[in-house]
Amino acid sequence: QLSSLQHFAAISAQDLGRTAEAKSLIEQSISNLEFATRAQPSKTQWKRNLASAWMKLGDLHSSANDFSSAQKAYRKSSIICSEIDNIASSS
Repeated sequence: QLSSLQHFAAISAQDLGRTAEAKSLIEQSISNLEFATRAQPSKTQWKRNLASAWMKLGDLHSSANDFSSAQKAYRKSSIICSEIDNIASSS
């Protein structure tokens, strides 16, 4: 829940032009979600939220013209999405 709230707060902060705050909130969300997914790796909803958070971080980097960091964040999101697909296909 906390990570979802941080994610939505980050979107609001970005909409208000507070990019540094948005980035900090997304990074906190990523940290919390990474901890949660390590504790319970089969929880695909947490993995989806984590992939979404990495995607949002990529968007923030992209909007700041930091394309190298954006690409890294997008790649992490893509890897997590592949993990979700693997979990779904093995069920």
